[in-house]
Amino acid sequence: MVVKCILCSNKYRPPYRALSFNVTFHRFPKDYERFNKWVNFCRRPELLEKGPSICNRTCKLCSEHFVKTDFKNNGWLIKSAVPSIFNWPDVELQQNISLEMISEESIPSTSSTSRIMADSVDIYSNSISSINWSNVSAMSCSTSTPKTASVSRSLTYSSDNSSTSETQTDETLSRNTPHNVKLNNMLSIQKNKFNDLHKKYLTLKKHCSDQQKKSSTLEFFHLMCDNFLNKGFANFVKVQSKLTLQNPCEHRFSYETKQFVLMIHFMGPEVYRFLQKSWSLPSVRTLQKTTENWKINPGLSDFLFKVLAVKANSMTVKSKECILCVNEMSLKSFLYYDIKKDEIIGFHNTGFIKSFHVTKSVMVIMISGLHSSWKQPVGYFFVATTFTGYDLQNIIFQTVQKLSNISINVVVMISDLGLNFKHFADQQGITPQTPYFNVGDKEIVYMFDPPHLLKATRNNFFNYRFKSQNKIAEKIHLSNFYDSDKSKHHRLAPKLTDVHLNPNSFQKMRVNFASQVFSYTVVAGMTTLVSYNELPHSAFDTIDFIDSIYKLFDLFNSHPSSTEVSNHEGSKRFSLPFSNSSYQKDFLNLMLNYFENLEIQKYNVKKNEWVNITRQYNIKFINGWLISIAGLNRLYQNLTNNSHSKIDPIYTCRLNQEVLENYFGTVSNQNGNFINPTCIKFKQMFKKLFCLEYFQHSVSANCIQDLDDVLLCLENTPISEIKILFPEKNPIKFPLPIKNVNNYKQINLPEQNALTYVCGYLIGQCLKVHQCTTCLNFAQATTSISSKTFYSHFKLYKENPSLLFGNLMMPSSTFYQYIFQIDQVFDRHFMSLAPQPHVGKTLKDLIVNNIFFYHPCDNFPKDFLINLFLRFRIYNSLNRTNKESQALRTGKRNRKVQILSNL
Repeated sequence: MVVKCILCSNKYRPPYRALSFNVTFHRFPKDYERFNKWVNFCRRPELLEKGPSICNRTCKLCSEHFVKTDFKNNGWLIKSAVPSIFNWPDVELQQNISLEMISEESIPSTSSTSRIMADSVDIYSNSISSINWSNVSAMSCSTSTPKTASVSRSLTYSSDNSSTSETQTDETLSRNTPHNVKLNNMLSIQKNKFNDLHKKYLTLKKHCSDQQKKSSTLEFFHLMCDNFLNKGFANFVKVQSKLTLQNPCEHRFSYETKQFVLMIHFMGPEVYRFLQKSWSLPSVRTLQKTTENWKINPGLSDFLFKVLAVKANSMTVKSKECILCVNEMSLKSFLYYDIKKDEIIGFHNTGFIKSFHVTKSVMVIMISGLHSSWKQPVGYFFVATTFTGYDLQNIIFQTVQKLSNISINVVVMISDLGLNFKHFADQQGITPQTPYFNVGDKEIVYMFDPPHLLKATRNNFFNYRFKSQNKIAEKIHLSNFYDSDKSKHHRLAPKLTDVHLNPNSFQKMRVNFASQVFSYTVVAGMTTLVSYNELPHSAFDTIDFIDSIYKLFDLFNSHPSSTEVSNHEGSKRFSLPFSNSSYQKDFLNLMLNYFENLEIQKYNVKKNEWVNITRQYNIKFINGWLISIAGLNRLYQNLTNNSHSKIDPIYTCRLNQEVLENYFGTVSNQNGNFINPTCIKFKQMFKKLFCLEYFQHSVSANCIQDLDDVLLCLENTPISEIKILFPEKNPIKFPLPIKNVNNYKQINLPEQNALTYVCGYLIGQCLKVHQCTTCLNFAQATTSISSKTFYSHFKLYKENPSLLFGNLMMPSSTFYQYIFQIDQVFDRHFMSLAPQPHVGKTLKDLIVNNIFFYHPCDNFPKDFLINLFLRFRIYNSLNRTNKESQALRTGKRNRKVQILSNL
């Protein structure tokens, strides 16, 4: 390819070299302003029509048209270089054509700045191209001699320019001819047009450049977000734009961002990880750390339900159908004074009722998914005895209503066979005919825990005889089977042991022992021995009973299975999810009929016969099975009526209290495997486990396809609720501040002279805060031994035996009187104020407002004295109460060892 200079004959044709080894070729610049200068200096106005981009590719200038100062050391042109060397004789080079820079005037900003600039550039180009350069050249030639006509074909930009060559006519005579004047006027008009357009072009170019710089700023981007995005998503995008400019270690996330990320996390970890690749999102640990400021107190906390509402927003309607479980756990009676909150923990506290009675148990309410495997504790209550009657009804009804307010639908309630829950069922009129109760217009099915029913059935079966429809089931047949089977080398029921048939009190609480007794293995083994005449034929009734209980428990304990077959045969079909199929309905009706006619008989030695004891002994498992079976049918019927399409089978393994039992086990393990944790330990663990369950991903949450809806609805959550979800961390303030004094916990109050000894301790601690001659004299005012100072005299420190009371302080009698008065205030009000919050501050206000104390020194730390006394008295009062509670637990010291040894 040949490269030629557009102004001279220099060219370059590979592989041949240029005419001179030092000649280089340079492209026209792409910059519009520099391009105009090159075109004007080269006197090639036709290049303006092509434009800078085309000329940059097709037109070249050789290095002979540039001076040495236009080149860098590497041979490249500098930015400001322009061609200045031309072989045009008798014509002066006019380099200032395009260098005239007129002061720029401001032009009002419009929304179509880019379009105006483009139009101006087109006008400018068209005006330059519209000049008839040939005519202008002709005009110049007509006034010159033949010698100069051949070389002067350029524009004359100044009237002072004239040819210095020889002419036939004097130049001054032909300069002002009418024709020349006319042509000069035309040239002046074109020049003015050119200057005006060039001026507008430069002004618009600068304005466009300013607009581009302004549009590339972060503030302009934020303004565009507010104009074209909804408020919630605009705020999120603006936050992301700021975070991208910061160091990741310096990221600080707003409440709205944390709430949005939490919603994404609830949708699924995969969604969260997907968005975290392109967005600056806080980690899950950052979200969990915000829970350190959460306050979850006993009772039904409004804060807790507002927090649950955020998670419920990411769940489907079907997944919000849940099970309500209620149960109690024994606690160790122990009082704890929380210094930061000025509150004593360990008294009876249900959130709305507080009393001075020490807590002995805690009742926990937990919800879990009916169609999905999620769970969440929603409240706990410290109780001195147990909840009964209308208190329990109040709590359950309030829980259902609060959950309904956040769109969580309670459809069934599960409880054990405790006496308090039996009273609740009786109050609500729950029977096998009506296995439900109403909270407002909402119907809730009531069922008993199947594992508890199974254990109760086993225990009664071992103690009594069952008779129904002329069929008699006795334990003697099971015992004979075990005695015969355990001596064999290859056993028919290898899991049966002596523990299964003779469990102690703790082993009776194990569900697996009961389920292994009522198993298909035992049924098959006993049937085998009957066929070999090793068991009597009367054992068939016992075999049928064990088989029925086994199938019934399987039906109430069905798990999700990928091998579900509608026409599944054999005993395993009862372990399939409940779909109200014909064989399931027939079997439930059969068991209803069996329990309705069941008679519990006990052998009467005096009468030498079996007598019915159902009414006298209040056998609860029979009514429990009847209500649970009827409740399962009612639940399926309610789900069918509420669904517009075919409902999914019910996984009955969720219709029990297993989640709550596991929760109690976790609480015990978290506290060092304590069987009965203290109230303060349980409160701490409830908050910890609540947060852990809260941040768990729910399988039933919305999928990633619904992410666009979440992004468009960010502003739906009020800012007030977001601040409740992520509260600000407040600095810790101690209601009763005392600095560097902790030894009050080691002081033992003696029986005699206690007040004097305590006063000496208090005044000594005050001297550590402020000490002067007046305070020292006041602290050592007593110098004689009396009946009230014997103990202090005998208790003197051995380091200084020369003094009467050693290093012990013996203040003035007015100080004794003051301490005695504030101690009376404490004894009078502590019992009523102890269950309430801010107990220390309330007692302090009573002391300050009702008791006057004069000290000769104005700087005496009276406030410190009151704080120390209250901390000292509260600690000793709780310590004494805890010791008394521990003394009442006689015979229970080794209970933990007994339980572990019997597991």
